[in-house]
Amino acid sequence: MNDLAVPQPWPRRTVSWHPLIRTGLSFWCSKRPTSPFTSCKEWPSVCDTGLDARYIGCGNAALKRGVVRRVRADLEALKKLALAPLDKPEPELAYIFKHIVTQEVAYESLPYATRAKFHEAIGSYIERRCGDSVGLQVDLLAFHFDRSNNKTKRREYLLKAGEAAQARYANSAAINYYERLLPLLPRNERIPAMLKLGRVLELVGQWNDADRLYQEALALAQELEDRHAHAQCLTAVGELLSKRGAYSEAWNWLEQSRSLFQELGDEAGVAEDLHFSGTVGAQQGDYEKACERYHQSLTVRRKLKDKRHIASLLSNLGIISWYKGGGPRFV
Repeated sequence: MNDLAVPQPWPRRTVSWHPLIRTGLSFWCSKRPTSPFTSCKEWPSVCDTGLDARYIGCGNAALKRGVVRRVRADLEALKKLALAPLDKPEPELAYIFKHIVTQEVAYESLPYATRAKFHEAIGSYIERRCGDSVGLQVDLLAFHFDRSNNKTKRREYLLKAGEAAQARYANSAAINYYERLLPLLPRNERIPAMLKLGRVLELVGQWNDADRLYQEALALAQELEDRHAHAQCLTAVGELLSKRGAYSEAWNWLEQSRSLFQELGDEAGVAEDLHFSGTVGAQQGDYEKACERYHQSLTVRRKLKDKRHIASLLSNLGIISWYKGGGPRFV
């Protein structure tokens, strides 16, 4: 404990480690989020083994002003003991643990129910504080709510954090969030998250795991008699097969999916399958088939005014035209 540099003689006042102190010291800081992509600019102490003193009492209206003052006084006492030195002065008063072991011991001394209660309190406080900019703190909110007993908020923020991580290609973080989310979802709500997780697994080269997940999602869609989810799963399997070079199988899966989307009147789903089928044709060197499917998809995308996919299709058609030796031309 030499690194603590405890001053001698020790102050006569003894610091009481009652629940309020542990709440103030160990819980408000809790543990740092595991995601390396967490935004910690506004609450650095929460993510850095410290305590933002503004959090004290934020989740418990029963705390009287005198009690809050006592907690702050205890923090000052711990600062003098070099256990929790000052990190930031007022108005953003914050303390930081001198040693992570101190935080770990304090945190682990809290009963699970108490931790869960106050993790939810911190999450709710951050929600209120962020307002419309709550999206900037999804990692932090997922961290706290996932350690609470509020299943609705756990599901909400694990999904949002997973989607945010996936969008910025933070693949390891996205996989972690989705894997923690799935057991919390009712069976009839799991398929969209399973497909999202499968796409991330594809990106990191875990194709066998992605295929297993898609097959499980497909079986679940059939069990639930969810035809739209069934079509989405067929598309996912078909696209994965094309990436693995199984072009004939991929074509068949995509044709099944397109047929089902047509029956359901889902034009976006039809356009997506036509797009993927065109890519399968191009990968096989059948440029005529590829152009036919791309043009069919382009017709639907233009009807839907889907500019992003229109641009993608025009790009693909231009590339095929170049390969065929005709050079670039207007489509």
